[in-house]
Amino acid sequence: MIDLLLYILQLLIVFLVPIIQAVAAALIADWLKERKATTYEGKHFKPRK
Repeated sequence: MIDLLLYILQLLIVFLVPIIQAVAAALIADWLKERKATTYEGKHFKPRK
């Protein structure tokens, strides 16, 4: 019975880790994009025409 639980736990970890990594990467990318936008606005960044 304990072996089965360990096996299920192992499967969950194997499936969840890549999902968690993908979500974390997306959140970090989003956060960096927002932070970059706010810093540009704060410095009154204007793109050259």
